[in-house]
This record gives sequence, structure tokens and C-alpha cells, in this order.
Amino acid sequence: MTTEAITFRAEPDFIEAIRAQADRLGVSVNAAIREMLAPVVGFSRSAPSAARPRNDLMRFCGCLKGVDARAMRAAQEDFSKIDPEMWK
Repeated sequence: MTTEAITFRAEPDFIEAIRAQADRLGVSVNAAIREMLAPVVGFSRSAPSAARPRNDLMRFCGCLKGVDARAMRAAQEDFSKIDPEMWK
């Protein structure tokens, strides 16, 4: 597949907003623009996102090892206890 270049002209604030969005997504400005425009023009393929961090906590799941994991479970024990007085 070949690609072509186009020129996009806009106010500096608009361009800065696009750059900020690209930074938030962790992708290039080109990829961010393609991702934003794809649904508008009916193009189902989105911008490459393999390097884009997810916006959730999945990257932290399973990352604690050894003593850290045990300490975390011990610190969270109270969260599992039900206080019957709160449910009256």
C-alpha cells in the first residue's frame, strides 16, 4: 500500500490541541489525525496503536512480586471484611 502526503492548515491553537492529543495517545501527530478522522470518513482502519498505553490499570495487574505482593494483600485485608453495622 502506498501513502500520500497532504497539507493541513489550521490555527496554532488547533494544531497544538492535535499535538496534545497525539501525546496523550502516545502516537505520532499523523497517526492521531488518522485515528480521529477514520470514523468520520468511513475508513474502518484506525491508527497504529501497539505502542499506545491503555487508559486503565491493566498494566499494573500482576506486577507486584514476592514481599511486595504479600504486603499489598495484607494491607487490603480490611477491604474484604463486612461490617454488619453499616448494613442496618
